[in-house]
Amino acid sequence: MSATVHGAWDWRELATKVAAKYKRGQLRSIVLVGYSAGATSVADMATRLGELGTPVKLVIAVDPVWPTVADGRVDRFVNYYGRGMRVARGKQFKGRLQNVDLAGIASLDHSSLDTDKSMQRRVISSIRAVMR
Repeated sequence: MSATVHGAWDWRELATKVAAKYKRGQLRSIVLVGYSAGATSVADMATRLGELGTPVKLVIAVDPVWPTVADGRVDRFVNYYGRGMRVARGKQFKGRLQNVDLAGIASLDHSSLDTDKSMQRRVISSIRAVMR
């Protein structure tokens, strides 16, 4: 298993590279995780990968700050949001969409979600579950 980190605005170019690697058999399972602006970017990337015929095992969005739609060939889409927004189901989306409202947890706000240990454990646990 390997992971890479990219800026929120790199998703278009990255989707093209990931789809090519998938088609060459260099990737088997694709997991996308994004926080804040990156949460919307991973949703957009998943949609583009679907257009390119590339399935995505899991998308995790953490507190998207813009309207975001789950679409593409995604098995599972999990959105953790507090001050951010719920993710809408796209017309073509067939996977499982889960919006998890964190607003009731006083210790979590938008600026702490990426560094909160319990949040990190949730994300890592979700990734491990699909990689088994």
